[in-house]
Amino acid sequence: MYLGGCLLSAVGSGIVAPFTAIYLTAARGFPLGTVGLVLAVIAAANIAGSLAGGLLIDRFGLRGVVAVSLVVQAAGWVALGFAATPGPAIAAAALAGLGGGGFYPVSVPILVALVPPARQRRAFSLRSTATGLGTGVGAALGGLLLGTTSVAAFQLMFVLNAASYLLFCGLLLAVLRGRSPTVDRSAPGRGGVDGMLAWLLVLQTLLVLAGFGQFNAAVPLLLQTWVGLGTGLIGVVVATGTTTLVVLQLAVGRLSERRSPATMLTALGLVWAVGWGCGLVAVFLQPVGTTTALVAMAVLYGVGACVFQPNFQPLLAAAVPPARLGRASGYAASAWGLALVVASPGGVLLVGAGPVLLWAVLAALALASSALAHRLGRLAPGVVEDSEPPVPAASRR
Repeated sequence: MYLGGCLLSAVGSGIVAPFTAIYLTAARGFPLGTVGLVLAVIAAANIAGSLAGGLLIDRFGLRGVVAVSLVVQAAGWVALGFAATPGPAIAAAALAGLGGGGFYPVSVPILVALVPPARQRRAFSLRSTATGLGTGVGAALGGLLLGTTSVAAFQLMFVLNAASYLLFCGLLLAVLRGRSPTVDRSAPGRGGVDGMLAWLLVLQTLLVLAGFGQFNAAVPLLLQTWVGLGTGLIGVVVATGTTTLVVLQLAVGRLSERRSPATMLTALGLVWAVGWGCGLVAVFLQPVGTTTALVAMAVLYGVGACVFQPNFQPLLAAAVPPARLGRASGYAASAWGLALVVASPGGVLLVGAGPVLLWAVLAALALASSALAHRLGRLAPGVVEDSEPPVPAASRR
């Protein structure tokens, strides 16, 4: 039921995410500067919401945070769909961002509560597959719904998105009844980031800078600027990476069950370094060999991306005591958002300096993440190898 809800909410997100900027410009007539401000408010509110959501999970439990965050998120997106002027649009964006950010820290604790330790890594793989598939289906559905750029067509999309969140909310509240992780309110509640958790946040940041924040931003721009691809072929390259992620996620997840998380995350960085090397080869092999090199780059990106969910998140859950799992998830979600703020514009600036520098920087960051993951496996083998946290008592009822 939970995975079905993930699929449903991802369809809703996919319906609006690719078309939000188009809606604000084409249907509402907002200038580009205002559109950028609205999107920036969503991103900033996401980061703030993630920190707050993580703290609230540890203080009040999962069900309350699930209910508030999804309802606020739904209200924000509906309000954005009916905001005719910049002021209400910015306020609605803040609501949508806060709700979305507040829900992000739920992702790890909820699987710890619902899934036995031996199946958690597979569950993370399944959720990643459901999310990727749902987002793709939603984007296709959104494109079909937008036969015109009328306000009514866009409003229908925003309402459908909100409805998916509300249905997901009801489903989760039913599933979590009596199964939320036990919250230790007598604990001193240390909120600091230390030890293994700090290194995991550094590792995640390196991976965002090296790949997750680049594949849909700097890489397409580089392919247009330095390789001379049209938008259609760029779309094919990006779609190849996304399709690889969806198709191979379960297979990579099964492989992960036979390897330690540190080993798999070490391999992730190496795979991406080779992939970015293929991107560099594509620049210098024009026109002969360009297509093959770019397809190889996209496939290797997708393979590496498959590794992240079933290995990093269980490792995060194992790195902190149960009473701090919400905060740890909030820190990770906020760090991800902050890294994206740096990664995408930073990569775009590097494109202007030429393809060699961009590929070299991305490969170096990927290799640095690989070295850190390997080092973590040596520094804390007990945590890294035994990545399945114990199931909280409340989840065994």
